[in-house]
Amino acid sequence: MDMYEQETPSAIAYGKRLSMLASMYGERPVLATLPLFTKDKAATWLYGLEAKVTATMADSMDEWKIQPIRRFHTNPSGTT
Repeated sequence: MDMYEQETPSAIAYGKRLSMLASMYGERPVLATLPLFTKDKAATWLYGLEAKVTATMADSMDEWKIQPIRRFHTNPSGTT
C-alpha cells in the first residue's frame, strides 16, 4: 500500500485519506505506521526534516497533513 509519494496528484487529497484512515482505525495506529509507507522523494524529504518537526509529526495527524502540503502541493499558478 503506497501511502504517499511525491508524485501523488494532490497533497490535500492525501490529507483527506489520512483523516479517513484515522476515523476507521484510530489516530495512534495510523500515526505509528505513516513513516513506513512513505517512499521515493517523499521518504527522502521526511527523513531529512528537523528532529523537532518529526517529533511533532509523531504525535499530530494535523502535522502529517500540513507538512506534505507545505512541501509538495502545487497551487494553481504552478508554484509550490
